[in-house]
Amino acid sequence: MTALSRFSTAVELLSARIASARRGHTLHPAGMRLDGVITVQDNSLLPTGTWPVTARLSKAFGTPGGTPDILGLAICFGSPRSDITLSSCGSGSFTRFLVKPVRSWRRALLGSIAAYYQQGRYLWLYATISTDARDASIEAVTARLPIEITLACGTSPVKARRIAVISLDRIAEHLPHVFDPMRHRPADATMAPGWLYTLRNAAYRGSRTGRTGAASDD
Repeated sequence: MTALSRFSTAVELLSARIASARRGHTLHPAGMRLDGVITVQDNSLLPTGTWPVTARLSKAFGTPGGTPDILGLAICFGSPRSDITLSSCGSGSFTRFLVKPVRSWRRALLGSIAAYYQQGRYLWLYATISTDARDASIEAVTARLPIEITLACGTSPVKARRIAVISLDRIAEHLPHVFDPMRHRPADATMAPGWLYTLRNAAYRGSRTGRTGAASDD
């Protein structure tokens, strides 16, 4: 067994224990699910067209109210299904690879952190949210529906171009939705680098195992 295999096994076990203790997500334990539509322009990474979309706004550590946190956005749409998860990050040449606690949704840049490798290119996804919310409270955003999210794709935040617009206009009332970007990647795309994909996949597997029997995905 390689060092990476041993480490990924440890990550999976730890993730399962945390999810079991929380009866929910290992990270981003509390969030709000919203429904709306996404319009994807012509691009090679995501399925083009207008689709119903379910999104989840969340905070990585579940800090109370408007307290700063690493903010999260998950979306699910398309056929074949694509799940995308983004976290608040930096915008610099190095900091774009790192998650970043932020003070408000309206100033946050959210990124995929890991790259998608497709047709010989490494691409990252980025999102910004048009909202008047002045802090990191999820309720501050959802109290101002509808909200519009711009999704961009490129080799860096500076070079990213807009590929989609998401409009979220209502609280989701259907059964809890489990977002899994490891199982439901964009068609013909892999996540890079490989070691990071291996560890993230282990974390998601553990979280799925630990969440078994959880009352809610929110």
